[in-house]
Amino acid sequence: MRAYPRAWLMAPLFIVSFSLSCRNAPGLKDVVLDPAYYGDLYDYGPGDSFLGRGINMGNYLEAEKSADYPLGEGSWSDGQKIKAQDFAAIKAAGFSSVRIPVRWSDHASREGPDYAIDPAFMSRVREVLAWARAQDLIVILNCHHYSEISSSTDPLPLAWHTTRLKAIWTQICSAFPITEYPRDVLVFELLNEPSDRLKAGTVKDHPLHFSRIILYTF
Repeated sequence: MRAYPRAWLMAPLFIVSFSLSCRNAPGLKDVVLDPAYYGDLYDYGPGDSFLGRGINMGNYLEAEKSADYPLGEGSWSDGQKIKAQDFAAIKAAGFSSVRIPVRWSDHASREGPDYAIDPAFMSRVREVLAWARAQDLIVILNCHHYSEISSSTDPLPLAWHTTRLKAIWTQICSAFPITEYPRDVLVFELLNEPSDRLKAGTVKDHPLHFSRIILYTF
């Protein structure tokens, strides 16, 4: 198949986050941050990124699945789930991008070669992303909490996990093709906070070439 370039992120993102469930709650005041809070350590200018001001939609699709919450969402938020109106509120608050952390590894089979992602979970991620795009928000979609791939104490070798990660991203790329989601509206973040056995040199020298997974739609 033809390969298409895709925007990607390998570095940590510094994104302002707040809890939508707390906004205008009784007895709580809106938090007003000092303008200095919006600075950064890397001297980025306004023209250095198309993402603009962003917010992190954490603790929803990255939550662990359980018997009560087979898709994970709701298990870390007392049953609360992402709603379409959340993105309307985000847009109205002046944000232009939203990062959606997703625990794909909890919903991908451990049987190769496909390591198939649960269709119900993929459908939910697609629904949430569509809500964000309906508000003209740029979306950053990542692979969150795949801790086993980094852990040097995990019984499975790194090669097994990286093969599985490649299969996960191949499915994500198929579910969100660049023909539907151009590079300026959807950004992929390969892996959140790689550490331990996933050192910088390991990622760079690995034969799978991690960056290729993000740069191209398979």
